[in-house]
Amino acid sequence: MIMKKWIAYIGYIATVTMISLYYLFPSHAVKTYINYHVSRAWPQFQLIASEAAPAFPPGLKLIRPVLYRDQQAIADAQYVKLMPGWLTLFSTEKAFRIRGDVYEGAVSGTVAISKLDTSPAIDLDLVFGGIKAGNIPIFSALVSHDIDGIAAGRFFFNNLENPAGQGSLELTITDGSVALNPPFLGITQLSFNSIEGQAELVDRRIRISRLTVKGQEVNLNATGTIVLREPFDTSALNISGQILPHPSFIRNLAGMVPAGMISEKSISGGGIPFRISGTVANPGFSLK
Repeated sequence: MIMKKWIAYIGYIATVTMISLYYLFPSHAVKTYINYHVSRAWPQFQLIASEAAPAFPPGLKLIRPVLYRDQQAIADAQYVKLMPGWLTLFSTEKAFRIRGDVYEGAVSGTVAISKLDTSPAIDLDLVFGGIKAGNIPIFSALVSHDIDGIAAGRFFFNNLENPAGQGSLELTITDGSVALNPPFLGITQLSFNSIEGQAELVDRRIRISRLTVKGQEVNLNATGTIVLREPFDTSALNISGQILPHPSFIRNLAGMVPAGMISEKSISGGGIPFRISGTVANPGFSLK
């Protein structure tokens, strides 16, 4: 009987403690603290959340966080949970597991942060899936075309050895479309079954090792580089590849392009070569 009373008391105290922790949690102070350290470590960035709250398993839950770069929103989420690696709490490197609800999909992974007082270093590894690509702000910031579809992949980044950072991206977007702005050859939208890409970041240069589009009107293969500059829209493009229009698409273009420019015979060699040069803000497209 006494044992049952003690169990009841302990349960009562634990429940009151958890409720008090939730309602008395210093949300504003925590949000300010996180944004301060993000901006201090990376002056171009801000991380602002609507609310911060304790989470279970033990950790921190950021509700509707938004990541800004130079005052422009580049990513946001419904929520992100940070669950600490307890063995790192008293070390110079802090490690966290990440889980979040992002653009109607999910993201999970790990992040390790060190040297916060000197030159901040980060090691980030994320896996994502089921994400609606058309809702991602950074897509509209990078390109003028509206992309829709379901995105999945893996993103890795660290600046442990190179202060400029190095990373990689594996990305697949399925069952989507690209709204062309401005239209190309009178075409305003292209539908695709899948877009698959792989890229690496080294020494402020993005190397696109593979970009494959399997579309309902055209297929496309491309490789190339993007040399990063500040501001980002001045970054230099050097991308080339081949476009392979489907026969039905070629017939639909009859009368819209010069005779012989695009024909079933002209693509029998594997596709029509193209090149994209210029800058992100002012790209130039040419057929070889």
